[in-house]
Amino acid sequence: LVSIDTLRADHLHGYGYPRRTSPTLDRLAREGVLFENAVSTTSWTLPAHAALFTGLPDSVHGVTDIDRWLATNQVTLAERLQAAGYATAGFFSGPFLHPGYGFSQGFDVYVDCTSYADELQRAESTGEALTLMHTSAPRDITNDRVREQVTAWLETNRARPFFLFVHLWDCH
Repeated sequence: LVSIDTLRADHLHGYGYPRRTSPTLDRLAREGVLFENAVSTTSWTLPAHAALFTGLPDSVHGVTDIDRWLATNQVTLAERLQAAGYATAGFFSGPFLHPGYGFSQGFDVYVDCTSYADELQRAESTGEALTLMHTSAPRDITNDRVREQVTAWLETNRARPFFLFVHLWDCH
């Protein structure tokens, strides 16, 4: 499951854009599944991903602002697949996918690919983590780190069925 923050589908070749702007995504769409009619519950990352992971509307999952997080009793897609025997891994690069929002539920591996991940871990003990996430993210370039982490994970986990979540932030 690939989530690319603020990427416009109408500028991707796989969705009919005449220029070949997205050869890797086009290949993924050809070899995987391309959803031609998808609707989000909202226009921003945090509640949209809570809905994506749980299948619940925003009014039910409750993650509607930066001071809210996914309750542990709300079952995620990763938890369901993990229970079915899949290896589960998530790689994210934007502030709203941080495990503090509950999105790591059900993932064997859930990796923060931001350049400030180590600094963020230190800031969590002082209560400055939220500020750091939201001030650093707009300046961060992460796609290469995400690709490296995902590639390394795939090299050792291809043998069994897996669910892989990849979140890319750089378009944002």
